[in-house]
Amino acid sequence: MSERKENEIPIVSYRTFFYIWIALLVLLAITVAVAVMNAAHALGLNLLIAFLMAWLDLFFFMNLRHERLFLKIIILLPIFAYISIIVLTYSDAFYRMAG
Repeated sequence: MSERKENEIPIVSYRTFFYIWIALLVLLAITVAVAVMNAAHALGLNLLIAFLMAWLDLFFFMNLRHERLFLKIIILLPIFAYISIIVLTYSDAFYRMAG
Protein backbone atom coordinates (compact mmCIF):
# COMPACT_ATOMS: atom_id res chain seq x y z
CA MET A 1 0.00 0.00 0.00
CA SER A 2 1.51 3.32 -1.02
CA GLU A 3 1.26 6.36 1.18
CA ARG A 4 0.40 9.76 -0.15
CA LYS A 5 3.28 12.21 -0.17
CA GLU A 6 2.81 15.51 1.60
CA ASN A 7 2.75 17.70 -1.54
CA GLU A 8 0.95 15.20 -3.74
CA ILE A 9 -2.58 16.16 -4.76
CA PRO A 10 -5.00 13.28 -5.45
CA ILE A 11 -6.09 13.02 -9.05
CA VAL A 12 -9.69 14.05 -9.63
CA SER A 13 -11.54 12.60 -12.60
CA TYR A 14 -12.84 14.72 -15.43
CA ARG A 15 -16.31 13.43 -14.62
CA THR A 16 -16.17 15.13 -11.21
CA PHE A 17 -15.08 18.42 -12.78
CA PHE A 18 -17.85 18.09 -15.35
CA TYR A 19 -20.48 17.58 -12.63
CA ILE A 20 -19.17 20.58 -10.70
CA TRP A 21 -19.25 22.67 -13.85
CA ILE A 22 -22.86 21.61 -14.50
CA ALA A 23 -23.74 22.48 -10.90
CA LEU A 24 -22.20 25.94 -11.37
CA LEU A 25 -24.22 26.44 -14.56
CA VAL A 26 -27.43 25.39 -12.79
CA LEU A 27 -26.71 27.79 -9.92
CA LEU A 28 -26.05 30.55 -12.45
CA ALA A 29 -29.37 29.85 -14.17
CA ILE A 30 -31.15 29.96 -10.80
CA THR A 31 -29.46 33.28 -10.01
CA VAL A 32 -30.63 34.79 -13.30
CA ALA A 33 -34.15 33.40 -12.84
CA VAL A 34 -34.42 34.86 -9.34
CA ALA A 35 -33.15 38.23 -10.55
CA VAL A 36 -35.70 38.30 -13.38
CA MET A 37 -38.61 37.28 -11.11
CA ASN A 38 -37.90 40.24 -8.80
CA ALA A 39 -38.85 38.14 -5.77
CA ALA A 40 -39.01 39.59 -2.27
CA HIS A 41 -36.09 37.53 -1.00
CA ALA A 42 -34.02 37.77 -4.18
CA LEU A 43 -31.04 39.42 -2.51
CA GLY A 44 -30.68 36.81 0.22
CA LEU A 45 -31.18 33.94 -2.19
CA ASN A 46 -28.65 35.32 -4.66
CA LEU A 47 -26.10 35.82 -1.89
CA LEU A 48 -26.62 32.24 -0.77
CA ILE A 49 -26.17 30.99 -4.32
CA ALA A 50 -23.02 33.10 -4.70
CA PHE A 51 -21.66 31.54 -1.51
CA LEU A 52 -22.37 28.04 -2.84
CA MET A 53 -20.68 28.86 -6.15
CA ALA A 54 -17.63 30.25 -4.35
CA TRP A 55 -17.51 27.14 -2.15
CA LEU A 56 -17.55 24.87 -5.20
CA ASP A 57 -14.79 26.90 -6.83
CA LEU A 58 -12.61 26.94 -3.73
CA PHE A 59 -12.97 23.32 -2.74
CA PHE A 60 -12.96 21.61 -6.13
CA PHE A 61 -11.22 23.78 -8.72
CA MET A 62 -8.65 25.24 -6.31
CA ASN A 63 -8.24 21.91 -4.47
CA LEU A 64 -8.75 23.52 -1.07
CA ARG A 65 -10.35 20.32 0.22
CA HIS A 66 -6.92 18.67 0.15
CA GLU A 67 -5.17 21.39 2.15
CA ARG A 68 -4.55 21.53 5.85
CA LEU A 69 -7.12 22.96 8.25
CA PHE A 70 -5.09 26.07 9.02
CA LEU A 71 -5.02 27.17 5.37
CA LYS A 72 -8.75 26.49 5.03
CA ILE A 73 -9.46 28.69 8.04
CA ILE A 74 -7.20 31.47 6.76
CA ILE A 75 -8.97 31.47 3.38
CA LEU A 76 -12.52 31.14 4.73
CA LEU A 77 -12.14 33.75 7.48
CA PRO A 78 -12.43 36.78 5.13
CA ILE A 79 -15.44 35.19 3.45
CA PHE A 80 -17.28 34.87 6.75
CA ALA A 81 -16.22 38.41 7.72
CA TYR A 82 -17.65 39.69 4.44
CA ILE A 83 -20.89 37.78 5.01
CA SER A 84 -21.25 39.21 8.51
CA ILE A 85 -20.70 42.75 7.21
CA ILE A 86 -23.41 42.24 4.57
CA VAL A 87 -25.85 40.80 7.12
CA LEU A 88 -25.24 43.65 9.57
CA THR A 89 -25.55 46.30 6.85
CA TYR A 90 -28.84 44.99 5.53
CA SER A 91 -30.28 44.39 8.99
CA ASP A 92 -29.54 48.04 9.80
CA ALA A 93 -31.12 49.20 6.55
CA PHE A 94 -34.26 47.12 7.13
CA TYR A 95 -34.46 48.39 10.71
CA ARG A 96 -34.29 52.00 9.56
CA MET A 97 -36.95 51.45 6.88
CA ALA A 98 -39.30 49.79 9.37
CA GLY A 99 -38.94 52.48 12.02
